[in-house]
Parts: sequence; C-alpha cells; structure tokens
Amino acid sequence: MPLVLSDVPTPRYSDGVTQYYPTVYKAARAPAGGYVECHPSRVRKYLDRLSASLKDIYIRNPTKIPGIQPELLRAGESIVFRGNSGLLEFPKNYKMFESKKPEGLGGGETPGVGTPGGGESPMLGPKEGAGEDPESDAVLTKLEQGDGDGKQAKTPKGESRFRADAFIFGHPSGSKYRSTNEFTPHLEWLVTDDTHDHKNCPCKLCTNFTRSGR
Repeated sequence: MPLVLSDVPTPRYSDGVTQYYPTVYKAARAPAGGYVECHPSRVRKYLDRLSASLKDIYIRNPTKIPGIQPELLRAGESIVFRGNSGLLEFPKNYKMFESKKPEGLGGGETPGVGTPGGGESPMLGPKEGAGEDPESDAVLTKLEQGDGDGKQAKTPKGESRFRADAFIFGHPSGSKYRSTNEFTPHLEWLVTDDTHDHKNCPCKLCTNFTRSGR
C-alpha cells in the first residue's frame, strides 16, 4: 500500500534571509515602484504552482520528505500525494511582495529595496524584474481592468495606469525571483543538496551569486 500524504511539506533546509526584504508600504500609500504585501490569494496561487513541482521532487527523492520515517521507505512503501494537497508556505524567510508600477515603466531602480547601498541588486542589472517573464502574473489595477462589460476603462486625465508585479524575496544575494519558474530550480536545490553549497544550485540567482565571489 502506498503512503498517502495530505500536504506538501516545506523543505527542511532554507537559505532564506530577511535582511534584503524591501521597505513595505501600506497599499494606499505606496509610491510608484514601492512594495506592498501580496494579497493571500495571490500568494496561494504561487504556492499552488510550486506544489506541483515540489511533489515531483519529493517523489524522486522520498528520503528528503520531512517527517517520513526511513524504515517505511526501506520496507518498499511508495509515496503519493492527495490530489488537493498543497504547499502551505514558502521555505523559511522566503516571502512574496508586489511592486506597483506605471504601465511602461522599465526595471530601473525601485525605492526601498533592501540591498546593500539601496536600489536594485547589482548582480542582475537594471532590467531584472522588468516584467518580461510571461509568468510574472501582473495584477491589473482597477483602472486597467475595465468596467466589467469587456470595455477598457479610460484613465482619467493626469493619472497613470498601474500594474502590480509579484516577486519572491529572501535569497542571500539580495536579488529576487520574478516567477515560480525561476524559483523552482532553487527549491529543488534546497531539498536535494546536503552540502548547501550555492555553487551546486542551477538557479539564475545562485549562478550570479557565486560568480560574484560573495
């Protein structure tokens, strides 16, 4: 009989840090480019995306599943996850924030990002986080959503149209992930690499991090 798991455990190990979290504003007071807390429903959407990848990682590496007794695996038990099982939270100290940006704004410096010296992390350059990734899942503001009848809402004169791009913070480089696709290779490294050496992680942020010699 297979061992059925009702949730997807968070990896045992995390390299996440809080020191590079952005300055967070209350949503109504956030300046253009400022960061706010992500709405729980948006966080849940990202966690659901990561759940599918993490299930596959655990099935391929059952000894890495937190809480699974080794003797069960030695007895030949297979692992399956319930269809509605999901990841409940990000690895420790990884957290989502979203940035409200006027339409057409590039990925230049964003106020309040907690990288050394302020501004964006230098390792990904000025275009990092510019919304080029199709999975960035931007949330449109009320002005962009239209009137509910399929008509595009007109922007009042003198006002800008905004989009809210979500990012995953917590990487020790101070840089951020723009999507779950970018974060998934790092998630697998957190689960499978017992050395915890960033040189073994194929994700974009770790590659730049190790090249920088930090």
